[in-house]
Amino acid sequence: MLTADEIGLMAKGTIRGEVIDFDDAAGTGWLGVSGTDNKIFFHCTQLLDGTRQIETGCQVYSQIVFGHTGKFEAANIVKCDY
Repeated sequence: MLTADEIGLMAKGTIRGEVIDFDDAAGTGWLGVSGTDNKIFFHCTQLLDGTRQIETGCQVYSQIVFGHTGKFEAANIVKCDY
């Protein structure tokens, strides 16, 4: 669960994280937020490369938004290039 301080920091810009779980059939997964023990839900439609699939362990940049389900989720997910 994110604290108010963490949400405030994330609202100021892009975060870095790692895909810790992804279900191809459902198109949903979880990002681990770098430097914290937090995880954030995401849907494959938020992958900006258009593939709708991503590998577990992939490093990404993302924004945190208030989702349509009333919870925070990752949006505008981009794979890190390095």
